[in-house]
Amino acid sequence: MPANPAAVSLKGRLSVRVGLENGRSVIRAARAEFPLVALRSQRLPEPGWLGLVVLTPSGGLLDGDELEAEIAVEAGAKLEVRTQAATQLHRGQSSQQWTLHVEDGGCLCYAPHSLVPHAGAAHRGAISARVTGTGRLLISEPAAPGRAHLGEHFAYDELLLDLDIWQDGVLTARDRHRVRPGGQPLPHLGPSTHFASLYAIGPGASALESHFAARPVSDALASGMSELAHGGRYAWLLANRAYDLQTALDAARHCWRESP
Repeated sequence: MPANPAAVSLKGRLSVRVGLENGRSVIRAARAEFPLVALRSQRLPEPGWLGLVVLTPSGGLLDGDELEAEIAVEAGAKLEVRTQAATQLHRGQSSQQWTLHVEDGGCLCYAPHSLVPHAGAAHRGAISARVTGTGRLLISEPAAPGRAHLGEHFAYDELLLDLDIWQDGVLTARDRHRVRPGGQPLPHLGPSTHFASLYAIGPGASALESHFAARPVSDALASGMSELAHGGRYAWLLANRAYDLQTALDAARHCWRESP
């Protein structure tokens, strides 16, 4: 056993494939390696939807931890992947990489809770998604300024968020978000402290336009939306509380799941 067990880094792996059997979405194959754990799947209120919660028993990522996950949704199947709670990013370097595949006619919603980078944390998150034909995909990425109750606003070292979405082999969306706050508020957020991005790809993406249009800018939340190539939508959200940000994202994913 190492002299300092706390210094041991973990490399978690997760692989999930969901298909359609007798009109119901089912998990065809699943494999998880610590510290990634997939809880038992559940039926969601919307017809045909299966929900899967992914968690890390440690409650976050420590220095040197690396997570990799691959989620595949076959034709006709519908899956929502969420995290149990916010992901705490402890001091040091960590990373997570998600590879998503949605076949023609499949639906995938990837909606984790916020990243919470602690003082001295440096984290890289990467998402690579491929969608075929009429496949539908929703991705949200929320982030907090740090542990507010400890006064750690923007005390982390670096936050890298990379995203690539391909539709039928064509790059539809690419995002490269690099934040080095140095203990200072982020100018591009204005007076806000929490932010999130949301991408909707495939049929039904336009339904989010009316959803966000009905949510005017307020002291609690600001948001906006723009159109992507091939009819997709991109939305940004700003808030000063994790609760307001998460409530808005939850409403958006419910709207999207219910859209045809």
